[in-house]
Amino acid sequence: MLSDIAWVVEHLGRNGYRIAERDFAHGKLFTVNSRRFHVCCHNPGNSQIKRCYVDEFVEAMIELGLYED
Repeated sequence: MLSDIAWVVEHLGRNGYRIAERDFAHGKLFTVNSRRFHVCCHNPGNSQIKRCYVDEFVEAMIELGLYED
């Protein structure tokens, strides 16, 4: 869910990471430190997002050293 990813990013911000969040017509652009990733949600009201966006989020967390594959 987009809200779950947003929650993780906000939590990282409260723990010293530089974060930014920018809304777009069909999604959000998140920045954690210098790592950016986009989450697209074309169906407003639908809580599910495509796997490719979840994979991009996980890849960003791995690069930041916050998740081990």
